[in-house]
Amino acid sequence: MITLLREVYPKYKGKELQRFFPMQTAAAIKTKATILGIKKEKQRFRYTLEQLEILKRDYANTDNSVFVEKFGCSLYAVYNAAYRYGLKKSEKYMSDLTRRLVSDPEHGSRKTQFRKGSIPPNKGKKMPLEIYEKSKHTFFQKGHIPQNAVPDGAERIRNNKGFLQILIKVPGKRKLQPKNRYLWEQHNGKIPTGHNIQYRDGNPLNCDISNLYIISRSEQIHNNSIMHYPEEVKTAIRRVNKIIQLTKNQ
Repeated sequence: MITLLREVYPKYKGKELQRFFPMQTAAAIKTKATILGIKKEKQRFRYTLEQLEILKRDYANTDNSVFVEKFGCSLYAVYNAAYRYGLKKSEKYMSDLTRRLVSDPEHGSRKTQFRKGSIPPNKGKKMPLEIYEKSKHTFFQKGHIPQNAVPDGAERIRNNKGFLQILIKVPGKRKLQPKNRYLWEQHNGKIPTGHNIQYRDGNPLNCDISNLYIISRSEQIHNNSIMHYPEEVKTAIRRVNKIIQLTKNQ
């Protein structure tokens, strides 16, 4: 058997090997070959010129399984050739492939997802008393406050892509909110849609109500577009725009 193993192991794989050793598992055959130092022969697939032309012509929009069936090679041989010659799938192919995979109910985690209308196996069942007694000390009690809970009024400075902003914990709200918007609404009511709250002195850490003003996003974009002008030019442009707005409103 060892002599036969030395002869056939380098040339055959998996189930093909088990034809020669029907009483042995594939794992046992591989283990014995490893102990004896028997290695597989490198069987690199050789493309013909015609096959390479087909691969280069059709790779962008064809499933790799088609080449495997047509050429009689392994999937890895297709991948290696594509890498060697810089071949890539087209955007349309990748888009269609993604759509097929997403719609496949057996793809990835979809196989383990709950189906619509499925009934949980523990529905209507109570936790066994012995398990409840062992685990009840780990339950959250009524009125429990998490260790990372932020008290009302707490503030935090956030650096968002180089832009500093103070966040404040508003009573009754779970998430922190921008302090400038919160203070403005406390003094002036709800902020209209399409408007922002800005700082008169340009300091985002100065949230005193006297330093805040409201501005529409369109006007904000316009102001930002003139920032490269000298200060006197910017002042003149703003005054002209103000006059135009007053004229339109009359």
